[in-house]
Amino acid sequence: MARLIDALEQILDSAGDPLALGLLDFYETGGSTVRKTTYADSAETIANANPVVIGGDGVVPNIFGTGTYRVVVRTAAGAQLRQRDPVGGDDSLGFGSDWISTISYGLAEVVKEDGQYWESQTAANAGNQPSLDGGTNWLLFLADVATNTTNIAANTAAIAGKADLTGAAFAGAVSVAGALSSTAGNVNLKSNTALSDAAATLTAAQLIGGEFTITPTVARIQTTDTATAIIAALGGSVDNSNFDITMINLAAFDVTIAAGTGVTLVGNMVVNDGQATFRVRRLTSSTVSVTRLETGSGGAPLIYTSPDQTITAGGTLTLTHGLGVRPANISAQLICQNNNLGFLVGEVLEVPIGYNSDTSGNPRGMSVFTTNTTEIDISYATDALTFVIVNATTGARAPITNVNWKLRIIAKEY
Repeated sequence: MARLIDALEQILDSAGDPLALGLLDFYETGGSTVRKTTYADSAETIANANPVVIGGDGVVPNIFGTGTYRVVVRTAAGAQLRQRDPVGGDDSLGFGSDWISTISYGLAEVVKEDGQYWESQTAANAGNQPSLDGGTNWLLFLADVATNTTNIAANTAAIAGKADLTGAAFAGAVSVAGALSSTAGNVNLKSNTALSDAAATLTAAQLIGGEFTITPTVARIQTTDTATAIIAALGGSVDNSNFDITMINLAAFDVTIAAGTGVTLVGNMVVNDGQATFRVRRLTSSTVSVTRLETGSGGAPLIYTSPDQTITAGGTLTLTHGLGVRPANISAQLICQNNNLGFLVGEVLEVPIGYNSDTSGNPRGMSVFTTNTTEIDISYATDALTFVIVNATTGARAPITNVNWKLRIIAKEY
């Protein structure tokens, strides 16, 4: 029995980022396609799944085994990145073992030195320190990333100024140690999507690792893709996998993130003349939460904003808010779906909770109540025209047409 991969080892993808939720296939050594079992404990009583799923931060779990293995590293979607054979046993150097000056490394052997992984470019490669090699005998163990001093020098100024990097040396968004150690801050490249001044659906592809910029002229609503689409785009994700998005609002009008089907919102979803970061988390194989990264009690309150709900006369519904406490404040909004009573599509109208009758005493409005710390219950009044509002242009009282509106519930922790 031996540990096949160093404890807390972090595996990188071809861009130099942690290989989140990547896969490690273990086979018999010698190019075999016959799978070979690994174990989560040194006594080899708990078998790992094969492939082994790497953590969301690229760190591998405990992997023990007897003898040697062929290891294939794959993305979460199953695409092969690299393989090593043999790994484990007395004859193996291990998977990314620390570089030792007295060992002669063969072509394509991988070592770890100066906090980076390096791949040997020559046979009988001994005594050549990877981080000082200059690209002759070693290259950073990242696909399509140049590490020669010419490319490093060409991009040093761009890094120091925190400018966007487009040079070939940084196509993989890699932080280069040593020569650039004096530059301040971190290099963190994101895909920024410029949103038009309109309501929109943020697609799964845009959301993953995304940053959004918008300059609204009126209040706008940006709806997430469905939970199903987000999970499908993650490819091989597991429950509690997550990523962050940032919304940058360059004007003093509210931009509100709304929930697509299967998505639960936790926290304040409104961004006004500033920016906010949200964590998108897979809860189950069919549900996703979006949580604003703020503190709860003792700081800004957590706020739940429901998906927009169909208004059904005499109907009931239950919403799961995820605040962890019984909300102290619940409010309601009507969201215009079709131009109605002087309101335009997308406009938001605050409405009271409770009895909402007209002058004839027709039963209108709704009851909103909670019985526990996880759910909000709603009962609509039985009249076919469920709410009475004030016409936006005439000022007259008038009942809405239910199909022209949807209901949104907002609940605050305190």
